[in-house]
Parts: sequence; structure tokens; C-alpha cells
Amino acid sequence: MMFCRTDGGSQYVAHSADGGETWSDLGPSNLASPRSPATIERIPSSGKLLCVWNDHSGAHPFVAGKRTPLCLAISSDEGKTWSQSRVIEDDPDGWYCYTSMTFLEDRVLLAYCAGDKQVGGLNRFKVLAVSQQELERDPDMEPTGKLDQQPSRDGGLLESSLDYGRSFIHTKAPWNSPRFWVESRCRITDPVTKKMAEYFQCGSCKSENTFAEKDLFMTDNYDFLPVFSDDEVVVFRRGSQWAGNYREVRRAKDWWDGNVPRLRKVQVRVLTTPQEIGEAIASGQPLIGQTELRSEATGRTVVLEYPIKTINWHRDDKLWQVDTGPIVLPDLSAPPDEWSRTLQLAYLAFNSWEWTDFVVEQPTPVHAISAKEGPEEEEPDEEDNKEEVAKVLHYSGLIHKQARNVLLVVDDTRDEQ
Repeated sequence: MMFCRTDGGSQYVAHSADGGETWSDLGPSNLASPRSPATIERIPSSGKLLCVWNDHSGAHPFVAGKRTPLCLAISSDEGKTWSQSRVIEDDPDGWYCYTSMTFLEDRVLLAYCAGDKQVGGLNRFKVLAVSQQELERDPDMEPTGKLDQQPSRDGGLLESSLDYGRSFIHTKAPWNSPRFWVESRCRITDPVTKKMAEYFQCGSCKSENTFAEKDLFMTDNYDFLPVFSDDEVVVFRRGSQWAGNYREVRRAKDWWDGNVPRLRKVQVRVLTTPQEIGEAIASGQPLIGQTELRSEATGRTVVLEYPIKTINWHRDDKLWQVDTGPIVLPDLSAPPDEWSRTLQLAYLAFNSWEWTDFVVEQPTPVHAISAKEGPEEEEPDEEDNKEEVAKVLHYSGLIHKQARNVLLVVDDTRDEQ
């Protein structure tokens, strides 16, 4: 296994099956980090891997772009997954990097730079001795428990994946308790405030006269799409024209007396090569995508998870491209109490593990084009004759973002939670 620092939000890894003669393509790992080196060595007594690096997964508070905190974690499966990390150093003004590991009988010596703004990032040196007993202590037994954002044992960006054919949001009101089909989910984490919010975007329906004897659809009809969290519900209404009342946010209990998620999970495995992706497509198995976005300014992260409804596949050249939606896209510059009010509906596309393109729904002008008077041989200049006649909500806002993408294939279905 070869690992290297990048500015892509994580340590990148490649593997060799022939002693280092040839290597797989480098790709993102589940070790989120700034552009700072990691150190990974094998523990002689157990054969497990020990990693020391700047953990920016959100497990601990961190300053975006800074080489802090310094943490350690252990892998029992050759680096596919890692235990909950433990903090070695966490001064937000510290600068922790360039680690050396030396194993001596029942302990490991960790030497590293430990400077700060006053003395300089590389001008202080520390050595820490950690006993084997401490290394092998199970962090999942600690009171802090397992981190929600921690990549799962199957390599995804979330600890489990939803079954998108059989997950629903139920509501409670006796006068009407509709059930909504979950279409995607969005988990936002703020490592500074320790705030986390999870949103479940549900399928769209049309405005209706509920339980009427006839004429069930409203005359001036609009799309109705709800998004549920523990505390709030966001409803998007898309009419024939932009009217300014597109997004509505209320407390969860104010919509149908509250809601009860009925979520099922599935067993998944990660697809990492075009061959694996092609085989999964041909098998007819469901595919799930996960996309992580990170704000370097705030340190906030979001993980989007969604069923892959459309995936392009070039059989001859083994090229793939995901094109699916809708999903909800938050504004990571907004504070936690504004997250619900910044959600946008979007579709996404990617054919790389490192970036994602989005097209966002937004007010979009509709123009009427009138013919320009003049000689018959002259072509009308459309730009000069455009007249805005209305605005509609349309997927027209193009956004390109650096991201970590994961493709998952569904292997089996678990019981309902």
C-alpha cells in the first residue's frame, strides 16, 4: 500500500500486487486530512496497521487547512477501514506533522514536529511513548462511542446505507398521516460546534384536494416536495411560474403532527474499478452513490447519499458517468441554524472520484423572441429581440465542486431498524 498527502481532502492510496513493480491508480481513502503527511506502519506484535495523521473527518474539532489535531487509529483489515481515531495533540494553534514511528518491545515511540505560530511550525520537537496495551484499547468502547461520520467497514462515507426502495417517512396526524418515500439523504457536520443535522429528501407529488369526492388535483397545480429532519421540515413548491414562495421551513411537529422515519438498511460493497462497475451494471443490482463536500473556510462537511437512477456506461472504452437526482444541496458557509433555509434542489453528475458537477434549481427567465423588421435576407438577431415574459423554477445553475465520490453496489437487505 502506498499513501500520499494531497489537497483533495484525504490521504490518497494505491496498491501493488507484484511487490511494487506496478501500482493501481491513486484514489481517495477514508483518512480525511489536510495537505499533510501521514505515517502508517505495521505493529510487529499483532500485524495490524497503525496510522498517525491529522484527522479532519469531523471526529474531533479541527481548523480547516491546519495540521491539527494529530491522531492515531488502527486497521485490522490492511487499511480498508480504521478504528475510531484518538487524539494525540489538539491545540488549534499547533502544527503537528512529520511523524516517525519506532517500535520497541511493548511500546511505540512517536516523534513529530509540534510547533505553533510563536515558535514556528517546525521548530519544536516532541517524542511520545505509547504502550501496546494503549494501542490495542478498543476506542468503540469509549463513552464518546462510534463517530457518525466515520467511514463504515464496507468503505462508504457513512456508517451504513439506506435501502432506497423500502425507506419511508411516516407522519402522525389523525386527519391525514401521509407516508413519503425517501429519495436521498444529506448529513451535515460542523466540527467546531459539534452540530450535526440529517435531512431525508422525499419524492415529489402534486398539489391535491385531499379526500375530496372528485377533482382531486388543484387547478393551479404545483409540485410538492418535502425534506425531513429531526427538528424541521422543508417543503419546496414548484408552480408554473416563479412566485417567490418556493421554500417553506417549519418545525417538524407543525407538519402532520410530527414524523417517524421507517428506514431500512442494505449491505453494500465499494466499486473501485471500471470492471467492477460494469459487472454491477450488467448484474442488475441496485447502485448507491455517496458524495462528500468540504468547506475549507468553515471545516463543515456534507455527505450526500442517493440511489443511482441513471449511470452511463461505454462498453468498449469502459467509461462510466453517474447522472442522478434530485438531491438537496446545502450551503456550508451558513451556520447550523440556517442550514434548512439554504437547502437547494439539484441533480449531480460525475465520472471521477475527485469532483462532482451539480445543476441547481433556481428562478430562470423565460424569453419571447420577436422577429426583427428589415430585409427578408437578414437573419433576426435573437439577442437583440429577447423579451423576458416570466420566470420559472428550472435546473439551470451550474456548479463544479471538489468532492469525494463513492459508488456502492447493494448485495443484500437487512431487517428494518
